[in-house]
Amino acid sequence: MIAMSLRVLVQGFRPRVTVRYPLEPHPTPPDFRGKVEIDPSACMGCGACVAACPPNALEMIDDLDSGVRVIRLFYGRCIFCGRCEEACPRFAVEQSSEFELATRSRERLVMEVVHRLAQCPRGHYAPFTERQVREALEILRLAMNSELAESLRDTVRTCIDHRREEVVERVVRALKPGEAREALR
Repeated sequence: MIAMSLRVLVQGFRPRVTVRYPLEPHPTPPDFRGKVEIDPSACMGCGACVAACPPNALEMIDDLDSGVRVIRLFYGRCIFCGRCEEACPRFAVEQSSEFELATRSRERLVMEVVHRLAQCPRGHYAPFTERQVREALEILRLAMNSELAESLRDTVRTCIDHRREEVVERVVRALKPGEAREALR
């Protein structure tokens, strides 16, 4: 009985082992994978993060009528695996150390990044964003001279369907009149 009393007394003077969370903030380790955040100023809307997301917490919605691409992140489905962060070529996706995501409404668990879709020279919206076009043109300017890159500006902005039509038209024009008819059959 005396030994047990002494043990209890000694335990009372030892420092606490547990953390008084939520009364005191709990520090997270440096490699902690918390809330996913997308930097809209760095994101170009390519959708690499969407393709890499295993639980489909990220989705990409193209509204061709209004010319807008929305990248939507639903935290209620996110498993905080970090695949989206690894896939992003512009390092626009990061995982913070925030882990308290409890809320009373589902709307607070949604983050959206909105991009303007590029407009094809023939008038309708292409399935890529203005930022992607600017990025591609900048890469072309660095790889070749500026004049040649500028001459490719419309080609880069042209959607896939119209680009295909242009290639067919060039091939038909290059063939002799009799060969063109045979090639179209």
